Amino acid sequence: MATVQVPIIDVSNLVKEDATLDEKLVVAREIGKACEEVGFFVIVGHGVPKEIVDDIWASTREFFDLGDAEKNQYVYPQEEYPFGYSGIGTEILSSGKAAENGEDNGKVEHPPDIKEMFSLGPASEKADGPGLQVSKDVTPPVWSDVPFVADGFIINLGDLMKRWTNDKWLSTLHRVIIPEEDVVSEQEGLLCRRRQSMAFFHNLNRDASVECLLTAAGETPKYEPILAGDFLMQKHLAAMGQKSGYK
Repeated sequence: MATVQVPIIDVSNLVKEDATLDEKLVVAREIGKACEEVGFFVIVGHGVPKEIVDDIWASTREFFDLGDAEKNQYVYPQEEYPFGYSGIGTEILSSGKAAENGEDNGKVEHPPDIKEMFSLGPASEKADGPGLQVSKDVTPPVWSDVPFVADGFIINLGDLMKRWTNDKWLSTLHRVIIPEEDVVSEQEGLLCRRRQSMAFFHNLNRDASVECLLTAAGETPKYEPILAGDFLMQKHLAAMGQKSGYK
């Protein structure tokens, strides 16, 4: 199968005060095309000041360089408060996908994710290097690199958006591979291959009902309506190895 080409889109005309409607529509159509064909795109010209990004980047690295005892102070019961710190091997994202598809995670073994994270809230992504890959071929995956742009933000659609648009927009399989170059951590004596990213998840209100948006005559919904909060918690708890009471 052909490799996936993730587009780089200049969105400056969406933030310029003097941009015309036609100029904004050109950008909107580029984004719409990327959502339908790839489910991923990289934006540049977003107008976010570099000093803001650098400050939060440094704070994030400082936190993850803390010892485990300090970071574990921010571990919370996930069924009550799905935020805070989770260590390496704690989350299994493939289990969340399996739960969405109605599979019994008790019968299928999914390898844990080799990452640690701190969740601040219920997506664009900023990363410090390459490593993100996408594949539109689930079985078997054919992986393509997402282009790394130093000041760019990576945008990807989630499973709920795919469901909401009745599969018109894509939620694309993706993974992160180990960086090729060794990076020395600030923790004494630790040499590791390290990749840091910051992701912002833009979610619906928890009580919002998600029903398929039908745009063509005779089109029928592929999914039953579901509350946004129930859908997200079902996937999240499955990824954390917990059963969910959400339907």
